[in-house]
Amino acid sequence: MALTELAAVNQMLSAIDEEGVSALGSGIPDAAAAEILLGAVKSDVLAMGWLVNTRTKTLTKDGNNRFVVAGTALSIDTEGHSAHINVVQRDGYLVDVANDTDVWPTGSSTIRVKIVYDIAFESLPHTLRSYIAARASREFQNDEIGSSNLEAKISRKETQLWSAALSDRTLVADENPLRGQGALARGIYRNNRIYGT
Repeated sequence: MALTELAAVNQMLSAIDEEGVSALGSGIPDAAAAEILLGAVKSDVLAMGWLVNTRTKTLTKDGNNRFVVAGTALSIDTEGHSAHINVVQRDGYLVDVANDTDVWPTGSSTIRVKIVYDIAFESLPHTLRSYIAARASREFQNDEIGSSNLEAKISRKETQLWSAALSDRTLVADENPLRGQGALARGIYRNNRIYGT
């Protein structure tokens, strides 16, 4: 059965020996605190950029020579022909760091960017949901009770789930450090008649 946001909150409550709730937004103080912390941990983990929440897009200027960035964007960076431009997101717009402005000069009306989005808990793969719930449980238990024995127990599980999430990431993204990293691949395949130059 898939881990829902409600189940994750109940897992956090269980970590401090509290009874679970039947719905999100119950108004119970501990449950409300758990929901807030779960959301914060989810955003922290997603900010790393996973295949499920990272998209490469071409943004187009609006009528005021500004690039609008979605409010759910956690981070943004330029790519491709735009990679030399340093940017940040500020107040819903893309900011040219060198000129400290969100109003871009006339000329090119597009920019290529990689955006990392904050997405709903239920939209995440099971391995990420499980890791986020375990990390949030550990942090919640630390904040509410502070038991070193409970922290050690939860930390072991959290470490296992982090490993599973990274393994899943590698499989899904078809990552291969021997072929995917430019300089490393060139070094490995140098002087190779088939793959090298």
